[in-house]
Amino acid sequence: MGKSKKKKAAGSAATDDELLDQAIADNAKLAEKRAEEQRLAEAQQQMQQAPASEPPPAKAALSPEAIIEKLNAVPTFCLLNGDQNIVSMEDGEGEESCAWFTDADEAREMLKAAKAQNPDVPLHMGVTPLGLAFALAVGWAESIFVGNMRLQGKSSVVSQMSHMLQQQLEAQGMEPSTWHLPVFCCDELSSPTVMPVFLSRADLVAAWITSGRSRESLPPNLAVIDLRVLVSQMQTDAFAWSTVAFVGSPRSVELVREAKTSSALLTGHGQPGGAPMPPVAPMPSSSSNADEPPPLLSDDHGESPPPLA
Repeated sequence: MGKSKKKKAAGSAATDDELLDQAIADNAKLAEKRAEEQRLAEAQQQMQQAPASEPPPAKAALSPEAIIEKLNAVPTFCLLNGDQNIVSMEDGEGEESCAWFTDADEAREMLKAAKAQNPDVPLHMGVTPLGLAFALAVGWAESIFVGNMRLQGKSSVVSQMSHMLQQQLEAQGMEPSTWHLPVFCCDELSSPTVMPVFLSRADLVAAWITSGRSRESLPPNLAVIDLRVLVSQMQTDAFAWSTVAFVGSPRSVELVREAKTSSALLTGHGQPGGAPMPPVAPMPSSSSNADEPPPLLSDDHGESPPPLA
């Protein structure tokens, strides 16, 4: 009898433990469920309070002022004398010409050649924002200079693409021009909010590789357009032109620093970017070759010219 009662007591104690464990487990599940419901409620509340995603930019035309501001993100280079005046040169037709170079290497070569021809003249590099140079070259801004003002892209590229770029102007009903500046873009590098535009194929390729893509995967036919054609299109509502971003070359950034240092040493102070354009002075004729423009580099670090599109 005593043994029987002891077994019954032991069995009763085991049942109580099981009930307690079950209660603890149920409470834990309930607490976890309530915590999950709380997390869901907080997430829903945050979603309701979060602002709606912004719609993509609308198609809209840009004003000339807005286009100039976008272009000003990129520097151009010109030849200055000791009085901070732009130095002009005679072009192949004997006309006074003032050029702003977009390629840093060619600008360096231009300055080097000009100094060799005129060792007694304090020549140095000047920096002009692309928007201001473009405005002067196309007549959006007034200038006292009587002559041909132009933008000078990479000479080897421009020479091979000038016919195609001229055809683009004609197709748009635009006047023929004595100068062309090709710009490059690629749909795969664009997004709904940004469309980068490059002034050289080499810079586009570098951006492509930087984005994690291989050089071999670069599209064979890039979009190439004359800058004036692009600017004309940017004044229509055919596209969300506010997304356009002109991208300069790292080599140009380096030359801007060099030019500022050289200007500071020569004049005692640096010329700030975006300053009013200085007057234009003719190239000194201290050399028998002074009437000839300085030689230009012929290749972009060994890169082949960009494909025509």
